[in-house]
Amino acid sequence: MQRRTRLILLFAIVVCLVPVAVIVNRKTSLSEADILRRVASEDRAFLDVKLPKNVVPGFGMPPRENHKKEYRFRTDWFSKSIPVWEQVLAEFKGKPDVHYLEIGLFEGRSALWVLDNILTDPTSKLTGIDLFQDGPGAEGLKDVFFSNFKLSGQEDRSTILTGFSQVELRKLQPDSFDIIYIDGSHAAGDVLEDAVLSHRLLKKNGMLIFDDYLWGFDGPAHDRPKPAIDTFYAFFRDHYDVVHNGYQVMPRRKP
Repeated sequence: MQRRTRLILLFAIVVCLVPVAVIVNRKTSLSEADILRRVASEDRAFLDVKLPKNVVPGFGMPPRENHKKEYRFRTDWFSKSIPVWEQVLAEFKGKPDVHYLEIGLFEGRSALWVLDNILTDPTSKLTGIDLFQDGPGAEGLKDVFFSNFKLSGQEDRSTILTGFSQVELRKLQPDSFDIIYIDGSHAAGDVLEDAVLSHRLLKKNGMLIFDDYLWGFDGPAHDRPKPAIDTFYAFFRDHYDVVHNGYQVMPRRKP
């Protein structure tokens, strides 16, 4: 008799719990439409992330040069940035053991300016990466760069890597650079890969500099740096404070 009673009670409990389980499952499980709506909402929130508007006061000042040698340059896309660089990088000037990385050396105008004006302590070092490929208006590029580089007299504290940045960056030591300047390929995919790899290499409190944020607005998005820089910031915004947002973007990595 007791056994029969136990079985009846167990059966009653199961019968009562089945509808409850169905109701709970109906309320908590997500349909495919629910999932798609949630993903769309998250994507919209991600795409709505904007770089803070923050412009260094020197932005827009007349360009100026202060190289220490009579280098040979055939183009000038850098001098207009010097007033901002002088302010943003002032804390690194003359400081020992500052390590600077530049992606896209071209003729060496920006790299040599940094050597002459920021990396003034003999223990500071420069690392540069470039393919040195000739192109229209850039014939004999490698010869021009290395001629300038030799004239600088600072080869002993510089390392020049010839190759694709997406390959060479993977060979460098994490958390080893105080300043990283990204000015290589302007294709969005390349810029984004350079940025993510550079994040791995940048020290805490280090400065990341993106060139040509506002370049190429008459071209498709995949050929421009801006979409890549926006995407990088959307992913890594908790790690950075944007010091300057103009034609160039300068995020400082947080402590």
